[in-house]
Amino acid sequence: ITEIQEIPDLTVGENEGDIKRQVAAAPNVQVQRVQSLKELDHDILYQVPNSMQDGIDLSLLTRTLVPQKRIMEEDEPWEFDQLFTDLSSQIRKEEEARRSSEAKSKAAAGSKP
Repeated sequence: ITEIQEIPDLTVGENEGDIKRQVAAAPNVQVQRVQSLKELDHDILYQVPNSMQDGIDLSLLTRTLVPQKRIMEEDEPWEFDQLFTDLSSQIRKEEEARRSSEAKSKAAAGSKP
């Protein structure tokens, strides 16, 4: 074991050409502005194709469209336990109603001569 490699010490000014010691310049990135939903809605309002240009009748569609303001809902947090309880009780009520209507129809059919 006579061949022990020595790790050289780096001193200031030494190895200036070494790429490992150089810091790269920051990239020059241009940020593009993204349009908001309101801006997109405003732009699309004036860009809806008319039936004369494309030969497509959009009157049925445009008559049934609802403005965004009317369909916006307030965000409500969902709690699994509460949703599960509500859904299971609703299913149970529907099942009981179905069974009672079946029982009534059987009773009515059995009472007729």
